[in-house]
Amino acid sequence: MKTISKIDILSLSKIYSILGAIFGFLLTTLGIIFVKIFNPSDISAAGFLDIIGAILISIIIYGIAGFLCGLICAFLYNLITKYTKGIKIELK
Repeated sequence: MKTISKIDILSLSKIYSILGAIFGFLLTTLGIIFVKIFNPSDISAAGFLDIIGAILISIIIYGIAGFLCGLICAFLYNLITKYTKGIKIELK
């Protein structure tokens, strides 16, 4: 058994940021498709550039939110492991 006793804050934040950007892209794209399928009149006024803008903004916002969540989670994990001795994992 190995124990994760500390997590590098910046490396976890980068991973969370990338995952957040991916989820932001997927969720916004699926949301636009969902609206287009079930209520086409709502999105007809929005132009192609508006849709692309919404997707880009969501990628940025989710990426930043993911980075901040990574910072907070790694920081809290490092604080908590002082009392709980970390997470035990088995590596082969």
